[in-house]
Formats: sequence, structure tokens, C-alpha cells
Amino acid sequence: MPEYAVALRDRSQSAADGNKARAMNHIPNCVQLTPLIATSGQPGPDDFYGIAAAGHVAVINIAMPDSENALADEGRRVTEVGMTYVHIPVPFDAPRARHLAQFTAALSAFEGERVWIHCPMNLRVSAFLFHHLRGTGMEEADARSPVLAHWAPRWAPQLGTPYGRGLEALPGSTDLIASNVGQGSVRHAPRSTACTPP
Repeated sequence: MPEYAVALRDRSQSAADGNKARAMNHIPNCVQLTPLIATSGQPGPDDFYGIAAAGHVAVINIAMPDSENALADEGRRVTEVGMTYVHIPVPFDAPRARHLAQFTAALSAFEGERVWIHCPMNLRVSAFLFHHLRGTGMEEADARSPVLAHWAPRWAPQLGTPYGRGLEALPGSTDLIASNVGQGSVRHAPRSTACTPP
């Protein structure tokens, strides 16, 4: 292939990757909480291209495999674009300290690297990440995802950390578990478009 054709192909691929990365903002409840950690609800089947193009090296999924919008082939899709896939199924209404320990261990394995973490609506992830970040010494305000301004898990004490009080609902917020458990997946969490590539 001539040199100019290779350069055009590479430039075209780079532009396509950039467009895919910018398109991540449509993923539900997308939040770039730290420079290295992005969180969201369930990405779509083709969103992993953009997540990889934005420099993420791993996807950690804490949704149950039978969640309403789960992708049965998510692990394949993630690894096909060169990222590591970690799945820690966490029941929405019954997370345990062992789930948080597994989550923390997985996140710690990628310390210093860009990681994307998701569940169906970014509720479990936001609560788990709050506990993890507070455990690393991060200030409460910095560890709190904007998603938690609208939802506070009743199960925070079950996680066995001292940070449950930091997850109390803010005045005027809604406890989505109370109104949605047993009625299908939660659909009322706020949508954020804060996920932007570096």
C-alpha cells in the first residue's frame, strides 16, 4: 500500500475513534468522577469502541447477568477492542461486604490506569465507588457521584465500611430502591453528560 494511502487510512481511523469517544455522552448516567475512573449505566453494544478509544484499559461490570439491559456477549465485545473485562455480579437489593471487597480488589489491580465501571443505571457503581474512594482517603464531596444526589441506598450499612452515613439521601432526593425494587429496573436516575474523553 502506498505511504499516502496508509497515512489517509490511519488519519481516517483516528478521526473515527475520536468520534466514537465523543459519542460516549449518550451512555446513561455517565460520570467522569476522577481523571482515571468513569462510571455509567449499561453501555450499548458498540459503545466499547469509544470507551477503548478514550484510553480505558478495563471495564468492570457489577450488574447481574440477567439485568434487563445486560449484554450477554459483553465480555467478548470488551476484549475484542483490547480491554480487560471484569464481571462481579452484585444483586441490586442485597449487596454484601464481599462484593465490595471484590470490587475494591479489581479496581486496585488497575491503579494508575483508566477504568470504566458500570451497572444498569450507575446506582450500585456510584455507591460502591463512594465507599472505595473514601477508603483511599478522598474527601466525601469528591467521592460522591452526582447520581447519589438523587438516590441513597438503604443497604449501605451492609457493606461493612464506616462510610454509610455519607450515602444518606440529600434533602429532597428520592430513594429509588423504595419505589422500584420488585418493579423491574430503576428508570428514574438522573442523566449526566459528564463523561468526556481526556
